[in-house]
Amino acid sequence: MRRFSLDRCPSTPWRNGGGLTREIARGASRPATANEWDWRLSVASITASGPFSTFAGVDRVAALVDGALLLDARSAARSWTAQGEVHDFQGDDEFFCRLAAPCVFQAIVDGRFSRT
Repeated sequence: MRRFSLDRCPSTPWRNGGGLTREIARGASRPATANEWDWRLSVASITASGPFSTFAGVDRVAALVDGALLLDARSAARSWTAQGEVHDFQGDDEFFCRLAAPCVFQAIVDGRFSRT
């Protein structure tokens, strides 16, 4: 196991402007460009309510590190209210993110296409 500082991981602003992601690790079963991966482990800091970015063709698992978060959609809702709480959802789902205060969560994203 290797220790690292999350602050030293590059941060990427979200497409919707509501937060930023620090990528910890990624993997690909084939040569990949900077934006392609089969799986990714990251930590997200969410600072504003708004549309939650979609990732078509992937499954997402997220654990709350700090704060509280509600993802609301017509078909389903996911609510994180306790540290360590974990939920999974499809990256295709269109959610609206509602925050009471800024929050942080850790996410594992796995491409469904990589399992076929």
